[in-house]
Amino acid sequence: MELLERFAAGDLDAFEVLFRRHQKQVYAWIVRIVRDPGIAEDGTVETFWRIYRSHARFDPAGNFAAWSYRIATNVALDQLRKTRFETELPEDLVATSQTIADAANISVGLVKVRVFRAVRMLRKKLSGLNLNVSAKR
Repeated sequence: MELLERFAAGDLDAFEVLFRRHQKQVYAWIVRIVRDPGIAEDGTVETFWRIYRSHARFDPAGNFAAWSYRIATNVALDQLRKTRFETELPEDLVATSQTIADAANISVGLVKVRVFRAVRMLRKKLSGLNLNVSAKR
């Protein structure tokens, strides 16, 4: 079975090969868009997370590089929108645990528990992917 077919079928080893082949180019692409290496590193991880989650929608006859650049572009634009939104917010409106608790009508403790659980779940999912983005430089 060809690499792209294996990837589309959900083969994690095939995904890892594609990640290693394309991570530097995706990172460079995102840096050109966001103009910030730190944000680009986060964007590279997010891009490959989205690629992994979307493996079943990938057409093995298609161009993986073009598909990954499209996803990377969307991630970079999302990051730019988020950054612009955050800088436009007055400091007193930046969400804190108390602000979230008030808005959701729940306790601050429950907000902290939910954030902790969400971060733990994300770390668990990402740790299984063994993504080493810092190796691109």
